[in-house]
Amino acid sequence: MSPLPQPPLPPGPVADLFGALHEQHHRAGWPSLRRIAAEVGCSHTTVSVAFSEPRLPRWGLLELIVEALDGDVERFRGLWLAASAAETELGPAAPAPAPAASTASGPAPAEPEQPERFVAPRELPAPIVPVVGRIADLARLDDAFEAAQAGTGPGVVLITGPAGVGKTCLAVAWSHTVAGRHPDGQLYLDLRGYDVSRARTPAAAAESVLRRLGVAAAAIPRELADRSALLRSLLAGRRLLLVLDNAHSADQVAPLLPGAASCFVVVTSRDGLPSLVTRAGAQRIGLRRLDEDDATTLLAQLIGKPADARPDAVAELARRCAYLPLALRVAAEVVTRDPDWELAEQVARFEGRAARLDLLDAGGDERTSVRSVFSWSRRRLGAQAGTLFELLGFSPSRELETAAAAALLGAGPAAGAAAVDELLRAHLVERRGDAIGLHDLLRDYVVELAARRPAAERHAARQRLFDHHVRAAGRAAAAAFADSGSAEARTWLDRHRQSLLAVARSAGQDSPSHCLRLAALLHPYLEVSGYYGDAIALQRTAIQAAQRPGGDRSELAGALRRLAGVLRRSGALAESLAAAERAMAIYEELDDRAGIASALDALTAVHVRQGRNELAGEELARAVELHRELGDRSGEAAAANRWGIALMQLGRFADSLARHEHAYELYRTLGQRVALGRVANNVGVVSLRLGRYDTAHAALSEALTIATEVGNRAGMGVALANLGEVAERRGRYADAVESYRQGIEVCAQVGYLAGLADARRGLGVVLARQGAHAQALETLRAALELGRGAGDADVETATLNDIGLAERLAGTDGAASHRAAYEAAGVTGDLFQRAKALDGLARAALAGADVPLARSHWLEALGLFDGLGVPEAAEVRAELGRLGAPAPDALAPVE
Repeated sequence: MSPLPQPPLPPGPVADLFGALHEQHHRAGWPSLRRIAAEVGCSHTTVSVAFSEPRLPRWGLLELIVEALDGDVERFRGLWLAASAAETELGPAAPAPAPAASTASGPAPAEPEQPERFVAPRELPAPIVPVVGRIADLARLDDAFEAAQAGTGPGVVLITGPAGVGKTCLAVAWSHTVAGRHPDGQLYLDLRGYDVSRARTPAAAAESVLRRLGVAAAAIPRELADRSALLRSLLAGRRLLLVLDNAHSADQVAPLLPGAASCFVVVTSRDGLPSLVTRAGAQRIGLRRLDEDDATTLLAQLIGKPADARPDAVAELARRCAYLPLALRVAAEVVTRDPDWELAEQVARFEGRAARLDLLDAGGDERTSVRSVFSWSRRRLGAQAGTLFELLGFSPSRELETAAAAALLGAGPAAGAAAVDELLRAHLVERRGDAIGLHDLLRDYVVELAARRPAAERHAARQRLFDHHVRAAGRAAAAAFADSGSAEARTWLDRHRQSLLAVARSAGQDSPSHCLRLAALLHPYLEVSGYYGDAIALQRTAIQAAQRPGGDRSELAGALRRLAGVLRRSGALAESLAAAERAMAIYEELDDRAGIASALDALTAVHVRQGRNELAGEELARAVELHRELGDRSGEAAAANRWGIALMQLGRFADSLARHEHAYELYRTLGQRVALGRVANNVGVVSLRLGRYDTAHAALSEALTIATEVGNRAGMGVALANLGEVAERRGRYADAVESYRQGIEVCAQVGYLAGLADARRGLGVVLARQGAHAQALETLRAALELGRGAGDADVETATLNDIGLAERLAGTDGAASHRAAYEAAGVTGDLFQRAKALDGLARAALAGADVPLARSHWLEALGLFDGLGVPEAAEVRAELGRLGAPAPDALAPVE
């Protein structure tokens, strides 16, 4: 940047000051106004005026500019004093006291003059209106005051909260309501604890209070303890309200506290001032940011009439201001500054991070600029807390545990916890459960601060943060899915899911290895818990990370395989198949036999869902052998379980049950409870087909218990729906409806479309049997659309048959629906649904008085049902007997 324009000034101290300032700017390399403003915490316009206008800047601002330029602050202090020849804030300096008379034993102690008269101050600033959303806080102040008056509570109230939350506004507004109850005055003192000017020292603050109460300068003692004692004596028996605004420490406040219970003190601070609570018994009232409704109301009142036409724009602006009262007031001024702009256009200007903070600079007023007031809080922090505050700008997560914050800082647990506690006391972070977080405007500010730190520091801090999250996720995932199934670990994963995902996304750009590790660690939790959208997004991020130059092909295949699994569960079968095929191709290219076996699992899962059961059976036989050769018992169990599903859909129930029982024993031995619950469900389904209702109920109840314990929400929904079918088969329709409705609710919550479709199908059957024909058909048709949308051929075929049943119960023949089910079962090879379709066609034919056709369909259905070994065979044999047709002997089940 080129040199800044220097104001034309005659020779003298003022010109000397400006010459030195511009020379320092040159020595610093001519940094831009925006860079200096970011360091100082104000607008670039304010900095420009300080350099270019022919008037002295305030010392507080000049001091910060000099610090930003690495200048000699003491030298500039002398130049500024010479230029301003200013008096102190209390007026001309008091003359030095006359020497004390000496005595034989030494100097006699000085006796301070007593005030000639007491001045009752009336110093409360005008209230800032409107006051919105503070009814409860005003009531707490009222209660505290009345308790103090009754002698049952302390006479000091401390209002704390973050910068810009409205502490001063509340204190002043409330003080006006009780001013009349303090006839000896209302004194207001800004302690400047967080201000562009230097904070008042305790001694200066005590002197200022005494002067305002009428004490002559010569009567004010030199020592702070003496000033404090004089103040207590002066206020004894008086009824005075003292408002001490913007304190940064208890040491600023303590010497100013009256000893008289008749006085009342209101203190405001961004710090929690725990020692003031401890030493003075102050009652703390913490202010939070406004909620959405109150923030929108305040903003609408400030904007006025234009807000009436666009409440949506007002609500959006309130959100972008993080519901912070100061920001809301500044924003209202900005958007009403030019009446020719539409409100929505004005709000759109607040979208970007830097633009938002620039717009909220309050026209360069350092005391109301949002960026500036944040900077004052930052300057009050200790070294480690200040560093952590800035490093928070490197975190991709909105929230951090204390341990994660310590990792970001690169400090031990104790030092990290201490830094976090200091940020909490300063209200620069918010406590959110077991974590800390920043509101949006503070986050914008720390991102600016972080961007100024060296690139190497940024990289190191983020690597520490990524390492921490990988370790933490690994511990939690291992505990959550261990044999015991830690509920605490699952709760931790639920609580920090969004943070872990944000870290994984960010690592995908900066550190692919961390992203890939998180994708592998978090996948079982996300899939089991039903967070399919998150799981899909995470695996796609991992795929992109693995495809970067130098990426690991095996890691890419693993991410593709995991993506295939969750896409299948969400109903995207075509995408699932494509991902599984890509994974298989990479594993074959790498000659990775374990990878090939896992890819086969993913492929066959899609084929089973599509009803390609013969193909799936061949692939699964190969997968089982591969897993056995590799000694992978978990993989063998998974393939055996999937094979059992394919065999069930082919009507080979005995073989299916054997596969499932084999998988069950393997999983039980391995202690893998999530998978054990899934297999127990499948054992229950096959037992249900075979008419073994007690066995089915026991297995499905176990499946539901395990799914609930391990947090498998999709598994819970499926088990509930299957228990509903057991109740329906037993004629317990009320129980069936309840189970189905619960299953529908859970499956809908997690987005498990196949499970949702099947639960709705079952509910439709029960409604049809209860005579609610219209509702039954509506429910079943919705289930059919869901099943088709999920690509689940088994659900689609079963639902077509059940629609035919509902149609017959409603008085139509249902033949078309059964015929469609018959054709669909022919494609998938599902002998059970094919037999059910024939049974339905026979009943439709009988309703139409076509006895020969009915007999033909029933004979064919009987052959299939007998071969399957299911209880429906007895029902069909009875129907044939009623027709007077000889029924063949029962056939052996298909093996």
